[in-house]
Amino acid sequence: MDKDLAELREMTRQLADRLAQADFEEMCRFVERREQMVRRIREGYDGNPTPEQIREVANLLKFDGPILGKMEQLRSQAASSLAKLEQSRIRRNAYEKIYAMESAFIDRKK
Repeated sequence: MDKDLAELREMTRQLADRLAQADFEEMCRFVERREQMVRRIREGYDGNPTPEQIREVANLLKFDGPILGKMEQLRSQAASSLAKLEQSRIRRNAYEKIYAMESAFIDRKK
């Protein structure tokens, strides 16, 4: 368990060091890898954490705020891009012809 915690700490610190440059794919890889490691740590957990392990987990949790902030920023950017695409589609559809060119209506004066 200590080895897994150390590996998780190192992986988390590496991401934290380059958080400003991290992109969506890197964040996804981190989350997937972190989930696997946490699962391994839970499986190896015997129910009695040492004070060192408690400190290690507390230190890891300090990184959660900035990481969640970055994830929220990426989510907002994606939502903004999707909204722009939708607006573009709506504007484009407004100018497209919605009638068939073969048909014509002729009004007659009475």
